[in-house]
Amino acid sequence: MTQKYDEEARLKEQINLLVQALESDSESTRNSVVVQLSLFGAKAVPHLMGILNSDLTEELRLQRHDGAKNSYLELAIDGIIKSLGIIQDEAPIELIAKALPRKEAVEALAKIGGAKSLDLIINLIAAPLDEFGNQKGGALRNFLDPDQPSSPSNDRFVRNVFTCLGEPGRLRLKEELTSANPRRRAAVASVARVMKDKESIVELSVMLKAHDLGEKAEAARALMELGAREVEPMLVKELYEIERKIEDLELSQTREASDLLVYDQLKEARDAVEMAVLILGDVDTLVEVGFHPTRRDATKFSVRPEFRKAIIANGESSVPALTKFLAVQDKSAQSAAAEIIALIKKHGEGNDDTLTSDDSLVGGNK
Repeated sequence: MTQKYDEEARLKEQINLLVQALESDSESTRNSVVVQLSLFGAKAVPHLMGILNSDLTEELRLQRHDGAKNSYLELAIDGIIKSLGIIQDEAPIELIAKALPRKEAVEALAKIGGAKSLDLIINLIAAPLDEFGNQKGGALRNFLDPDQPSSPSNDRFVRNVFTCLGEPGRLRLKEELTSANPRRRAAVASVARVMKDKESIVELSVMLKAHDLGEKAEAARALMELGAREVEPMLVKELYEIERKIEDLELSQTREASDLLVYDQLKEARDAVEMAVLILGDVDTLVEVGFHPTRRDATKFSVRPEFRKAIIANGESSVPALTKFLAVQDKSAQSAAAEIIALIKKHGEGNDDTLTSDDSLVGGNK
């Protein structure tokens, strides 16, 4: 009994010393300590849980009293959570959940795995909004950064988390694409995009037709990166419908304050869907959409610049579709089609020079 007590005492002493070292300013030192703590395995879990619970309580006390942050305390908490994640014992799951939505807690839960961890991570995706209507920070904005929906750091984080969760995570994501919560569906669509899950294309196609504009935009981005060319006609239809709504708002004489938010959401969705069409569309589609007027005022017609570049880049294969516009009534469209054909012919007659940015934007479409 005495020997066992002595072993426990030595273990606690070693763990306490290592946890103190987690407050080091050196990242390499902290990483080394995390590895050393994890090598103790399951026998270290109860003591690490006790320290973590105490540290989380102290962190909460500081936040409630004066809002001050103890950066060294945060380093210790992060290191303990990382160690528990590497050990992969299920006992601390609920305690780690108290540290959400911090990035280290999400990663630890993913490494531990299991149904409870998966539930916590999925529920975090649809975390409640704060009093200003913004999604709470942490875990790289709960997987979806509205300012940088495709940021490398966010994508890398998401990929690591759901790779750890494996097939149960993939199946749960597919299920959540039909959730009743549009914000959750949008976030899950962004995860499907990062994970390159082509088995989600059917659900994403349904989302593309959704009323919620954020969901529509995320579905378009996901379908684009998944290379879902079969949804091209649907994308074109959605693009035209969104642009019609934008035009209606622009022409409205009585614009409400709420319309400004909708207008911004419509433009974001338009940009996402338009980019998907640009990437997934064949030559005929690029010409059709490129020449489709985006406003009702025909005098303001011009070929969409990015589509113009893509049409020219496709060379001779674009000419048959362009030729159809030589016979339309709109003189601006006729002129643009003739001009692009001439440019393609020019560069097809033994001229191997790469098109310059000026060449690709000639004719008043800059």
